[in-house]
Amino acid sequence: MCHKLHRVVTDANPDAEKNAQVFAELVQVLDDKSFNLIIRDAEDDVKSVNKVEKDFHEHDDDAHNFVFKTNEQSLDQIKGNTLLVNCGATTHIVTDKSKFIRFNDKFEPENHVIELADGSRSNGAVQGKGDAMVEMYDSNGKLRKGILQNALYVPSFAQDIFSVQAATEMGTSVTFSQDIAELKTIDGTIIPIEKKLYFINNVQPNRERRHSAEEWHKILGHCNMKDVMKLEKVVNGMIIVGEEVFDCETCILGKMAQYRNRNPDTRATEILHFVHCDLSGPIVPTGKGEFKYMMSFVDDYSGVTKVYLLKNKTDTVLAAEKFIASMSPYGTVKRLRTDNGTEFTSESFRSLMIRNHIKQEFSAPYSPHQNGTVERFWRTLSEMARCLILESKLPKELWTYAVKTAAKIRNRCYNPRTGKTPIEILTGQKPNLSNMHKFGTVCYAYLQSKKKFHARSERGIFVGYDEENPAYFVYFPEKNEIKKVRCVKFTEKFEQDLEGHDDYLHVYSRPKSQEVDEQVAAQNGMTVSQMDVKTAYLNADIDCEIFVEQPQGFVETNEA
Repeated sequence: MCHKLHRVVTDANPDAEKNAQVFAELVQVLDDKSFNLIIRDAEDDVKSVNKVEKDFHEHDDDAHNFVFKTNEQSLDQIKGNTLLVNCGATTHIVTDKSKFIRFNDKFEPENHVIELADGSRSNGAVQGKGDAMVEMYDSNGKLRKGILQNALYVPSFAQDIFSVQAATEMGTSVTFSQDIAELKTIDGTIIPIEKKLYFINNVQPNRERRHSAEEWHKILGHCNMKDVMKLEKVVNGMIIVGEEVFDCETCILGKMAQYRNRNPDTRATEILHFVHCDLSGPIVPTGKGEFKYMMSFVDDYSGVTKVYLLKNKTDTVLAAEKFIASMSPYGTVKRLRTDNGTEFTSESFRSLMIRNHIKQEFSAPYSPHQNGTVERFWRTLSEMARCLILESKLPKELWTYAVKTAAKIRNRCYNPRTGKTPIEILTGQKPNLSNMHKFGTVCYAYLQSKKKFHARSERGIFVGYDEENPAYFVYFPEKNEIKKVRCVKFTEKFEQDLEGHDDYLHVYSRPKSQEVDEQVAAQNGMTVSQMDVKTAYLNADIDCEIFVEQPQGFVETNEA
């Protein structure tokens, strides 16, 4: 369908303006088949009307023609922000493309011709057909939105046209009388119509801005679309045309962030069926024994952990071999998950996995959460080892022994997921904690090579347990060395007994002396009194300020 109101055609007598302001103008828009015509005459222009009507009947074989009839007024009264009500128009005309919320893709403008009232014909004036959204104020001054269905897009026309016929076909009623001119929608909303040329007040361009959701998204600095759509109801001067979904490339480039899969991995149901592994380091300072790296293995089911100390990254293969061998009495490792470090992707490490029939899995690059079990274990282990070093006040170079001790302790701690300790799930036996001691406590190590009158033990500091033998590691600060000792005497019990006691000894008289004192007092009629006095009374702790005065009669010998 095509339509265009090109100009006002009239040969009216100038005197007719005194008697009537309105006369008929016929505008025909041709498509290709039928023809409809509605004429409203002016008494002084019958001849002109008949002439135009005759020209229209020459094209009776064309279908879907559109007829428009307007009132004659000065061209100065054309209003770009209003809709001109036309009783003779069979369809709506919209001149602003931004008002269209959708277009009919099947519409072919090049196949349509426009014929004016003077008989001239033109094609290409209509550039589209679709649904247009307009904003109008109702009788209460409230802004209302309406959709003009099957409206024609004619950018060369100077005025938007509101078709009464098209509106009434959709159930809208239009009333014209001497005192009232209004449009009433199906829901009862009343839109006032100005008299004379019958304009519907539309939203003024300087009061409302009409843009698509995508355009408003860009105007508002690429604000998220949920807030953009809600903003229309709480601000003025904002009209969103359409709510189509779109992808903003600028937002993808400027706002993209890492996201995590919040769905937890399926936990293993048997021991060693799924093991997490990771390498940490280089660690500063270098540990005792020139160790710089730590390699840990965490069983997903039981929570059992194994920590190995490495001097170089190339020792990862040897550490993995030790782990596989140490776990062989309890089961076979099925899956091993690591990151993409070169120490795990090397040919030697892959060959080790193949020889032992272990499926090797990798986490995605820059995605440590995919191997989160061992990553979280590193934090727990480091925090515990740090506390052991701080409390014991030992050199930081002994972090290697603190880490190994922390790993042994973690294997004997309560696991809330299983309700048992990891070592019990692995071995089937409850751990015995009676032989565990505080890290950094003073102890005495038995000396094997001793002479006749030399000391039988040496004072040292406990720094851990040996995994391969039932022995302890003892640190000797004077020699700056650590020895593995089986026979160790701990002083924890003695130190606990001394807590809360003053550093003095109580002196008691013998029973025989007490009997003698009582016999002497009885013979001489003396009264016996008793009080507790600290030993070395004059040397006891003084908690107040005292003054000492020289006694009378005191004479220094050097002055005599």
